[in-house]
Amino acid sequence: MALGWAALAGALVGGAIQWVLLPRFVLETVPPGVRYAALPLLLSGAALVWAALAALGAFGADGIARLLRRKTARPRGLLFLGASALALPYAIGLSTFTYSGPRVRELWYRPSLVVATTLILAACFGAWAVSAAWTPRRRRTRLLFAVGCLLCGIALVVVNAVVLPNEYEPIHRFVSGAIILLLVSAADHGLRLQRRRRQLGRAGWLSAAAPWSVAVLAAATSVWLGATRETVGWVLWGEAAVTRYIPVRPDLGDDPDNENRFVLKPVVDSPRIRARRAERARKKPPHIVLFFIDNVQADHVGAYGYDKHPTTPNIDALAKRGALFRRAYSNYPQTRNFASQTITGRSIPTRFNRHNPPAVFIEESLTRLLKERGYTSFVHAFFDVTFQKAFDPQRYAIDTFVRPPSRKELRKVTAWPRIPVEGILKKLERHLARPGVAEKPALIWIHLLHPHWSGDEFVGSPRFPFGDGLVDRYDSAIAASDAWIPVLREMIRNKLHDPDNTVWIVGSDHGAGVSRQQEHVGKTLFEDQVHVPLVIAGPGIKPGTYDFAVDSALDVPATVLDLAGLEPPTRWDGISLVPLMQGDYKPVERALVLAYESRWKAAIVGRKKLIEYRGAASLYDLAADRLERVNLADRYPDLVDDLRSFARDTVARRRAAYRATAAE
Repeated sequence: MALGWAALAGALVGGAIQWVLLPRFVLETVPPGVRYAALPLLLSGAALVWAALAALGAFGADGIARLLRRKTARPRGLLFLGASALALPYAIGLSTFTYSGPRVRELWYRPSLVVATTLILAACFGAWAVSAAWTPRRRRTRLLFAVGCLLCGIALVVVNAVVLPNEYEPIHRFVSGAIILLLVSAADHGLRLQRRRRQLGRAGWLSAAAPWSVAVLAAATSVWLGATRETVGWVLWGEAAVTRYIPVRPDLGDDPDNENRFVLKPVVDSPRIRARRAERARKKPPHIVLFFIDNVQADHVGAYGYDKHPTTPNIDALAKRGALFRRAYSNYPQTRNFASQTITGRSIPTRFNRHNPPAVFIEESLTRLLKERGYTSFVHAFFDVTFQKAFDPQRYAIDTFVRPPSRKELRKVTAWPRIPVEGILKKLERHLARPGVAEKPALIWIHLLHPHWSGDEFVGSPRFPFGDGLVDRYDSAIAASDAWIPVLREMIRNKLHDPDNTVWIVGSDHGAGVSRQQEHVGKTLFEDQVHVPLVIAGPGIKPGTYDFAVDSALDVPATVLDLAGLEPPTRWDGISLVPLMQGDYKPVERALVLAYESRWKAAIVGRKKLIEYRGAASLYDLAADRLERVNLADRYPDLVDDLRSFARDTVARRRAAYRATAAE
C-alpha cells in the first residue's frame, strides 16, 4: 500500500514537471539547444502522467469490477493481460501521434519512444482493470480515494484548459476520459461511504451504476453547454477537452463536384467587363489611396462586428458607402512579403530580408504600369528590413518614396509613435505641391506601423486611453491609426484636382494573433493572423458586403489597375474585384493558399480551412468554429489529403516560378 502511494506521488510530481514547470520556465527561458536536451524529461513526464491517471481512474471502475471478481475469482494476471491486449491498438495510435511533432520527428531515438510509450499505455489499461478489482475496506482509505480523485479530476480540467489546443489532440482525449473516470470514482466512493458493506449484496450493481449514471449525465450536460454556450463549455472542460470530441461535429458536406476541383484564379472576363474597362480607359482615372495599417486583424474592426472599443470609426464610415470584404486574407503574414506582392502583383511565398525580386516582376509592377497611365506615385511601405536599404524606387518608377527606418534606427526610437505620421504627411504635402502633380491622377500608398508588436506588448496612444490590458493597448493603437484618415482626406481635398474622384482601399498586411492566445506567440496561419480587413470605397463602387474569398496582397493591385482602366497582366496571380463590385461577375467558389516560411501551409475553400504545420494537418469549419478549436481532420481524411496536396503543389509551383525567373 505504501509503495503504491509512493509511486502515485512520484507520478504526480513527474506530471507537474511535464505540464507546468517545463513549458512555463524551461522552454521559455533557456536557449534552443538546451530545449532539445530537456525533451526526454518532458516526454517521460507525459508517460508518468498517463500512469498516474490510469492508477487513479481504476478506482472508479470498482463497482463493475466487483461483478467481474465473482466470476473470475480474481485472476489478476489474466485480467491485466486481457485489458492490455485490448488497449494495444489505441496505445499504438496514441503514442505514434504523440511523437509525430516537428521536434520529436528529428530525433534518432523516436522509434524507441514510440515503443516504450505504447507498452506503458497498454500497461496502464491493464493496471486499471487489476486495481479496480481491489476495493478498500477502511472508510478512511475510501474517503482519501474520493477526495483525491475529485481533486485530481478538477486539476486535470484546468490542465486541459491551458494545454495548447491544436497539438497532440489524442492526449486531450485520453486526459478527458481520465477526468470522467476520476469524477466517477470520487462519486462512487462517496456513495459507498454512506453504506455498510453488508448492505451492498444484491444491490451492488445499483451502487456501482449510480455514480456512473450521474457522471454520464454531467458529461452530457457539459457537452451541451460547451456546444451551445462557448464560455460555459470552456470553464467546464477547457477548449481542448471532452467537448472537442464528444459533441456532434459540424457537417462540412460531401460536395462531390467541388472537393477535387479547387479554383485558385477564377476567370473574370466577359464582353460587359471589357466594355466597362474600355470606358474607364477613356475617362480620367481616379486618384487611388492605399491606406494599410500594420498588424490589424479583421475581428478588431467595427465594420466586422467589433464593439469592445471604437477602434475604427473612419474605416466603418468608408465601409458603409463602399464594399466590405468579409473574407479577405493575407497569403503570407509578413509585412515585407505583403508589400512586395502588392507592388509586383506576383506571389512571393518565401521569407526574405532584402527585396530582390526577378526583373520580370519589376517590369510588370503596379507603379510602373500606373506611370504609363499618367499617374504620379507617393509610396511609404516596407519592402525590406536590411540596413543597406536595398529597395530601389527608381526601378519601380516611384516619384516619391518615403523610406521607412531600418531596425537599427527603430531601436533608437522609444517615444510613441515609433514612426511619426506627421513627417510622412509633410513629405506627401511637398510631393503634391510639385509642379504638375495636382493635375495628374495620384497613387498615394501609406503603411502605418502603430499597432505593431513592441517586444511582447502593444503601445497604445494617449489620445485613446482604452485601458492597460494587452487588447486595450492594441485597440488604442488601431484607433490612433484610423484617426489619420480624415487628415489625409482633407489634404487630398486641398491639394488635388477633382478630389471627389478618389478611391480608398483600406486594409492590413496581417493580423496580430490576439484572439486565440492573448499573447505574442509568433506567426501562424490561424484566422487572427491571416484574416484581415479590406474596404474599398469611391466613385463607381457599389456599396455592399461581399463574402467572396479575397487574396488581399494579390487582388488589390489587380483591382487598382482595373480602376485605372488597365487590364491586369495575365502573369499576375491576383484577380480584379471591380467586376464583382459592379455586379458584372457572378463569383464561383474560390480557393486560397496561404504559407509562412517552410513550415506552415494552408488552403481555404469555402468554409473549409486546412492548416498544415510540418506534416501535422488540422481541418476547421470556419462558419461554426471561428476560433479554430475543433479539428475535423480525422473525420474527413480524403478532404485533408486533397487540400494538403493542393496547398503543397501551389506553394511549390509559386516558389519554383519565383526562383526560375530570378535565375533568368
